[in-house]
Amino acid sequence: MNKPMISHRRIDQLRAIASDCGFTSEEAKRFGKLSKTATWEALLETYGIPPQVVDTVDKVDIQPQSLDTGKNSAPGLRVLGLDICKSSVVGCLLIHRPSQPQKAYNSLEFCNLKADARGIKHLLNLDPHVAVIRPTRSNHQRSWVIQLARAGVEVRLVGNKLPSYCRNTLGLSNKDDKANALALACYYFDYQHLPQQFLMVREAWFEK
Repeated sequence: MNKPMISHRRIDQLRAIASDCGFTSEEAKRFGKLSKTATWEALLETYGIPPQVVDTVDKVDIQPQSLDTGKNSAPGLRVLGLDICKSSVVGCLLIHRPSQPQKAYNSLEFCNLKADARGIKHLLNLDPHVAVIRPTRSNHQRSWVIQLARAGVEVRLVGNKLPSYCRNTLGLSNKDDKANALALACYYFDYQHLPQQFLMVREAWFEK
């Protein structure tokens, strides 16, 4: 079976990232002509996804046999799944991937932080090594990502794969912010060694 061709044109990669983040061509048109690379760069940058980091991103499908299940994770690794809302975030901090996510959902302590100085301070006090976020079509994520990156936290983004992963791989029946945060943290443990499974892998977007 022939493998599908992967485009290495920058504009095609930008379009793929925008699609994974849920953007449409109609939304992109607000930034210029769809045939222009600058249009897609402006769209992504406006919503907090720097276009310069997507040059090496390939679109791949999740394969069940690629699960890592966290066995090779560094001891003491602190992974924070963050579901970003309009004026707050819901976080789930894990040091290992729970074997039974549904039970973990019912027993874990989640944090709900407001988008203000106190909330950001509390978030950084959790001392995460990695933060995993699902991009949203808003600017609300930008301030959180900037603060995390400046604190030296590795930031990874997960695209449209999350709902299927949450439902089929983790078996989570819940559809709320806490379930998303838990799924994001688990996703890192399962795919941490497969950077192509993330929209972006970057240790710092902005210099301190």
